[in-house]
Amino acid sequence: MKASRNELPAVIFDLDGTLADNRRLIWKSWNALLHALTGVERSFTKEEVRSVLGLPMDEIVKRLFLPRFGEGQGRAYGEKAMLYEVDYIREKGAHPIRGVTGMLRRLRPRHRLYIMSNCQKGYIEAFLLSTGTAPFFEGHVSWGESPRPKAENIALLMEKEGIRKAVYVGDTRLDQEAALEAGIPFIHAAYGFGEAEGALWRAERPSLIPALVREILGK
Repeated sequence: MKASRNELPAVIFDLDGTLADNRRLIWKSWNALLHALTGVERSFTKEEVRSVLGLPMDEIVKRLFLPRFGEGQGRAYGEKAMLYEVDYIREKGAHPIRGVTGMLRRLRPRHRLYIMSNCQKGYIEAFLLSTGTAPFFEGHVSWGESPRPKAENIALLMEKEGIRKAVYVGDTRLDQEAALEAGIPFIHAAYGFGEAEGALWRAERPSLIPALVREILGK
């Protein structure tokens, strides 16, 4: 007897560095907005933007915007930049990492797919709509919707969706720690932006993820 989708194991993905590489879009959107607000041509370097991807939005504001613009103005500019970033990516189109769409297509028949990211509200939706990948996923949670640590949001997502068996796929040590704290296995997207020392499962490219998922979840 064929199992219903509610009984299938789940694969939960991080977004930036795991499914998408939007670094250039984010960098351009922040600087375009800040140029409009301040008249300064370029406020942040690409490396500065890269250094904070994957962190919660409040931490990004604290690390980049407050030192540059001060407490009050920095927070105001940071909030505006996060909102503008979503509109910019929706308009320009997100950049899925090569091989991601094929990987999702292979996983979808036997797994429930989700996204849990530390991004702002609307960012996941902008990615899904602009890349045409929305049909692959059954749900998502962002830090902007639920400002909690990633481990807590993974656990909340699993409880809400009735997920009993899952694996988390991410590209950084913070993703690794969140998965372990949430009590589920972790696959390091080693093609992404960060390191995850000691990860038991590593994918050097997206096409390797389905085999690792089968090894871990037995599907």
